[in-house]
Amino acid sequence: MNSMPIVQLNRQPYNRTVRPKRYHALNITCQEGNFIKYKLSQAGWTVTTVADLAGVNQSLVSNVLAGRRHSKTVEAKVASILGYQGWNQMVLAIKALMAA
Repeated sequence: MNSMPIVQLNRQPYNRTVRPKRYHALNITCQEGNFIKYKLSQAGWTVTTVADLAGVNQSLVSNVLAGRRHSKTVEAKVASILGYQGWNQMVLAIKALMAA
C-alpha cells in the first residue's frame, strides 16, 4: 500500500473584510409618490427637469416616484430639491403627514 504523507497546511485565520453598510432606501407608495410630484410642481420642478439635473432618463424618475424602482442619484436630487437631507428623512416626513 502506497500511502501519501499527510501535509498540514498553515492556514491563516479567515479575516472577514468589513464592507460599508449598504444604502437602504425606504419604499414609497404610489400615493406618496404623487404627493412628492405635487410638492415638486409647487417648487417649480417637473419630472423632466429633475431627470436632466440628475443626468438620468425621465422614465427612471417616474418609476422612482411611483415606488417601482430605486436610484440613489434620483432620490438624492429629489430630497435636496425639496429641502431634506436625504430620501429616507423625506419619506418619513411624508408618511407622517399622510398619517395625520
